[in-house]
Amino acid sequence: MKKFLLFSSFFGCFFFSALAQLSFQGTPKSFSTDGITFNVPSYDLPSIDNDKLINEDLLNQDKGNPLRIGVNHNVNLNMNNSGRWDILPNGDRFWRLALKSQDATSLHLNMDKFQIPQGAEVFLYTPDHQDVAGKYDSRSTLENGNFYSPDIPGDQLILEYFQPSSVTGKPEISIYQVGHMYRSTNEIKGPHGDAVGDCHINVACEEVNPWRDQANSVVLIKITSSDGVFVCSGAMLNNTRQDNTPYVFTAEHCYDPNVTAWRFVFEYQTNTCDGTTGSYNKSATGATVVAKDDASDFMLLQITGPINENYKPNIFLAGWDRSGSVPTVGAAIHHPGGDYKKYSKPRVVTSGNGSYNKFWTVGWLPEATNKGTTEPGSSGSPLFNAAGYVVGSLCCGTSSCFYIDQYNVGPNGYDNYGKLSYSWTNNNTSLNSRKLQPWLDPNNLGHVALAGRYWNNTVSVTENEVSKTFKVVPNPSNGSFSLSDIQLNNTGTIFVYDALGKLHYKASITTNQQLNFNLPTLNNGLYFIEIQSDNQTYRSKLMIVK
Repeated sequence: MKKFLLFSSFFGCFFFSALAQLSFQGTPKSFSTDGITFNVPSYDLPSIDNDKLINEDLLNQDKGNPLRIGVNHNVNLNMNNSGRWDILPNGDRFWRLALKSQDATSLHLNMDKFQIPQGAEVFLYTPDHQDVAGKYDSRSTLENGNFYSPDIPGDQLILEYFQPSSVTGKPEISIYQVGHMYRSTNEIKGPHGDAVGDCHINVACEEVNPWRDQANSVVLIKITSSDGVFVCSGAMLNNTRQDNTPYVFTAEHCYDPNVTAWRFVFEYQTNTCDGTTGSYNKSATGATVVAKDDASDFMLLQITGPINENYKPNIFLAGWDRSGSVPTVGAAIHHPGGDYKKYSKPRVVTSGNGSYNKFWTVGWLPEATNKGTTEPGSSGSPLFNAAGYVVGSLCCGTSSCFYIDQYNVGPNGYDNYGKLSYSWTNNNTSLNSRKLQPWLDPNNLGHVALAGRYWNNTVSVTENEVSKTFKVVPNPSNGSFSLSDIQLNNTGTIFVYDALGKLHYKASITTNQQLNFNLPTLNNGLYFIEIQSDNQTYRSKLMIVK
């Protein structure tokens, strides 16, 4: 199950306008200030053997562990014992600290004190001024007083604090860790990581269009812990209150107690199907664990840090299905190797037996026709059924885009996804901290499935191109309606859901002819008709007006 990995921190020369914690447009004041020296003494950190770390990863990493991408220097650096103060004749004040960690591919700072008077500002940048993060100010501090910076490419950075003479108040900045990322830039495919295999499909590709909403629910999780820096994948989930609670569903094996430092990156994907560049600049920092358990390897987090209002329209809160029915083949969407967001198409989904009954087992297509598998870094990513609902999160497995005999992996390997249905009550445990139900159905409405929705309250119905021949008449209807032009090769199943995802009707169908229905119990409102047949799902909308 062990496999070799390629991954890295992000790179590129671009201006960071909004990363991690709240930041705002601006330029470091020192760039345009006369009479200030750029000679800032460098604090050199102990050397790190990148090759040794990479060899450790070859031995220790698999899908049952979070994927390591960096290590931390423990430090005690603050405005009193480090850096350089400059006070200009007009009373403006600068404090700057230069740091170097030899051969790092990027650096970031973890601060346990970040108190900035209103009107002062903070930036991080490279010595050549080509990469800048900020500005950060009094609005950027987390509730616990901490601050976790974005990654700055290269092995050197400068931290700058500027306080105009008109600003009163004493600042306090204290750094307790410097993160050292350790892969070279020529190995990366995405700015933050690198999938080993090339069979995965960028989510920008046309064939992923039916899964566009679901793709917008998947996030990259950057985990900062005392043991290093790691990545996993996860999915934003809807709940029956439809109240925009920012829940993230992932794997328990990604857990680390320092969740206040975790970063959740939205829309980390290429802009085009064959693209090699994309955005890393939409993220939120900080979370709390609301439920987790290792039996089915699930964890539900709630993001506690602020989410920029500009990001929210594209954040999809995925629907879920807790029925436990073996799902028709759908999709896997993930960040393999911490790379850009990818789509993988399962070949088959089966239910495990015995102790493995807590997992869905997923097989993939053969190497010649492979349309993706998973890798380390994919851990915690969602498995969607054909209806587009989350049914599990990735635990572990032996799949790979190509055969690697020494690790016994390949396209014919299988992956296990912890069942959302098992995690719902976790074998009827009484502890809310070990099951999903209290959080995803807080009002005990009893929904077996719930539709996804965007943050701006739009309920999702992804209609495939083939569903254009699926007619509903009359529409609107009083509860009596007919379906026609249904293209079935074999038998199928019809479902009728309301806008909250509650199932109101289910039946088998065996004909391509017109089907007549009379459902007088449906109340006024929007409903979704779904037909599943031959691993295909067709959907249409129905409006009930009485």
